[in-house]
Amino acid sequence: MLSASHLQQGYVLLFNHGVPAACGLGVIQNGYLGLYDIVTSPAHRRKGMAEQLLLALLNWGRAKGATTSFLQVVQANTGASALYDKLGFKEIYQYWYRVKN
Repeated sequence: MLSASHLQQGYVLLFNHGVPAACGLGVIQNGYLGLYDIVTSPAHRRKGMAEQLLLALLNWGRAKGATTSFLQVVQANTGASALYDKLGFKEIYQYWYRVKN
């Protein structure tokens, strides 16, 4: 699906001692950098990997012309929310999924 997209995409995969530790995707559209699938393996959490990954994606996006960035996070993920707050992200809305019973 991503290979069919015409949008600029940046991928980051961080290793710690040869082991994949964190990964993420940035997609640029109309000056916006969307951050997607930001994941840190449980063994590598709380070690600065996600911050390093996000800064790499944000710098890449800026170099490619993005002036604004956005992301979505599960509200219960307090560790990620704290990191996003630290990096200057602000909540602008909440959403939820509904299913038919």
